[in-house]
Amino acid sequence: MSVCLRFRFLANRYQATPWGHHVNEGLVEWPPSPFRLMRALFATGYAKLGWEAGPPPPLAERLVERLCEALPSYHVPVSAQAHSRHYMPLGTLSKDTGMPITTKVFDTFAFVENVADEDHKALWVVWQVSLQPEERALLEELASRMSYLGRAESWVEASVHAGLPEPLALNAVPVAQGARSESGEVIEVLAPLPSAQYLAWRNGAFEGAILALEAEGKKPSAKQRKELAERFPATLSQALCNTTSTLQKQAWTRPPGTQNVTYFYDAPRAEPQRAHAVVQRDAQVRPTCVLFSLTSDTIHGTARPPITRALRIGELFHTAALSSDKENPLPVSELLTGKSGEGPRGDHDHVHYMGLALESPKQIDHLLAWCPTGFDAASIRRLDNLRRIWESKEDPTLFVSIVAKGDVAFLKQAGLRLPLLGSSRTFHSATPFICPRHAKKSGKNSVEGQVRAELEQRNLSPKSIEIWSRDRTDRLRFYAFDRTRRRRPPPVAHPFGLTITFAEDVQGPLAIGYGSHFGLGVLVPAIEAR
Repeated sequence: MSVCLRFRFLANRYQATPWGHHVNEGLVEWPPSPFRLMRALFATGYAKLGWEAGPPPPLAERLVERLCEALPSYHVPVSAQAHSRHYMPLGTLSKDTGMPITTKVFDTFAFVENVADEDHKALWVVWQVSLQPEERALLEELASRMSYLGRAESWVEASVHAGLPEPLALNAVPVAQGARSESGEVIEVLAPLPSAQYLAWRNGAFEGAILALEAEGKKPSAKQRKELAERFPATLSQALCNTTSTLQKQAWTRPPGTQNVTYFYDAPRAEPQRAHAVVQRDAQVRPTCVLFSLTSDTIHGTARPPITRALRIGELFHTAALSSDKENPLPVSELLTGKSGEGPRGDHDHVHYMGLALESPKQIDHLLAWCPTGFDAASIRRLDNLRRIWESKEDPTLFVSIVAKGDVAFLKQAGLRLPLLGSSRTFHSATPFICPRHAKKSGKNSVEGQVRAELEQRNLSPKSIEIWSRDRTDRLRFYAFDRTRRRRPPPVAHPFGLTITFAEDVQGPLAIGYGSHFGLGVLVPAIEAR
C-alpha cells in the first residue's frame, strides 16, 4: 500500500534553497527533499492545528516516523529554473549619504509549466508505506491546512491520494529503487534517517560525548548533560522540529538524524521562452502605435515612476529616441523630431508619447508612442533600438521593451486592454489639460475657446465642452502632475479637467493642449470601442 501527496503550486513556482548553500548561489532544492517535507508537516501542525510548544503530539510522531521508514519517489512536472534579482536592505545607513545600504540578492525558483491538466502540473510524492486510519486522517488534515512549501512565496495546495494516477510515471527515484536512463542525471537530496537508525546513532553520539568529557577528567555537570540532550534530541521527530537557527547555533553542518541520498532524476525540463512583441506583419500598413513596457532593476527594485510624471517620462522617451548611436547612427525622421527643415511642424501628425498605468492606477508601467499618420521606416528603427531611459543618478534607470506594434485596429484585435484606443462620443481627461496660451475670461483665448481651437486643428468639432470644477481636479490630484517642460514652460501651468462630447463616435487616442505630445492633455473615451 502507498501514500501519495500531491502539491499544486498556485503561483507556478517553487522556491527553496538546499541545506548548506547560500541563497545567492542560485540553487533550487528541486524536487523538495524528504527532510523539507517532514519539517513542513510539523510546521503546519504547530502553526495551523494549535499544537502546544514542545515535542510534537504522539500521533504526529508516529505519522512522521512511519513516513521516514521508506524513501519517497517523485513525479516531477515539467519545470525550468529561473530567477529574479532585487535589492535587500542590510539594516545600516551609509555614512556619506545617510541612505540605507542594500545588497543585491538572487531569488531563484523552479518554474512549473502551466498546463491545463492539473495532475500534470502538480508534484507527486509517493511513499511505499502503510498508515493507520488515524495517521492517514492526520496527514490529510495537515495537507489540507498547508499553505506553502519551502519559501513563504511558494504557495501550494496539498492533498492526499491513494496512489499516482495514470498515465503519470515516477521520474525521480532513489538509486536503490530504479535504473538510470540515458537522459537522466544523479542528484542528492537530504532525507531523515529511519527512526531505529536515528536512535542508534543518537545513543552512540550522546554516550560518546559523555565519555569524551570523562576522558578529560571532567564529570559532566547537569547543565552539560542538558545541553547535550538538546544537541541530540531523544526522538527523530524532536530532531526534525529543531529550528534552522538552533541548528546553526549548534554548528551542525548537516541536521542531526539526516542522510544524503542519491536519486536518479529524469524529469522533463521546460525550454525557456522569451516574450515576443505582437507585431502587425502587413507591409501595406504603416504602424501608428508602438506599445512599450517599463521595468527597472536598480536600487529602487521594480519601482516605476508615478503617473504624475507622465510629462517627464514622455520627454525622456523623446530624448532617448533621438539619441544617436555613435557606432551605428540611424537617420532621424520628422515624425520623431516634430520639426521640418523650416522649423517646428505646424500640425499634430508626429509622435505622441502617452504614459499608461495598466497594471497599477498610480504607476506608469507602459507607454504608447502614437503617430496619427503612421511611423515611417526610419522612426520604427529608432524605436526598435530603444532599450532604456534615464534622467539622473537619483532616479531609477527604466528598461523598455516593445510589447506590440501596429495600427489601432490591430492592437484592439490583439486583445490588449488599452482604453486609450476605444471610441466614444464622450471623452474625459486622464491627465491635466494645460492651456497653450494665456487664458482669458471669454473669447477664443478662453479655456473653452482654446480647447475648441485644439480640436479643430485635429479636424474635430465638439458638441459640448465641460470644464471640471476645482474640487474635481483636486480629487484626481491634477495639481501634482508635472506640468512644465524643461525648456519650454507654458504661459500658465494651471491644470484643467475636461469632459468633451461629440455628435458622433470619435476614435482614440486623443491628446490636446500644451505638452500633448509628451503625456499631458490625454483624454480617454467614456465608452470603449463597441
